Amino acid sequence: MPQPHDIEAVPENVLVPPPQYPLCAHMRCKGMFVTDEPYTRQTFADGDGSTHFWCQLTARSLGPDGRMVHVHDCHEERRCYETA
Repeated sequence: MPQPHDIEAVPENVLVPPPQYPLCAHMRCKGMFVTDEPYTRQTFADGDGSTHFWCQLTARSLGPDGRMVHVHDCHEERRCYETA
């Protein structure tokens, strides 16, 4: 039986809004190349959650620190993070 302090899982069909720190200058996705509008965290919050991200420094879905590149995961606590 769940306890009051247990973290509840978010259902798959619910989009969790991204945190509010600035995007990393090295994070990329295909949508960034097909629009003139600047990409913000709100852009990703409005999407369907299927965006594939990669790091401009590694050209892979892993950053230089070996961790996944994602709007939720690229933040100031990572040594490779730089504000856009």
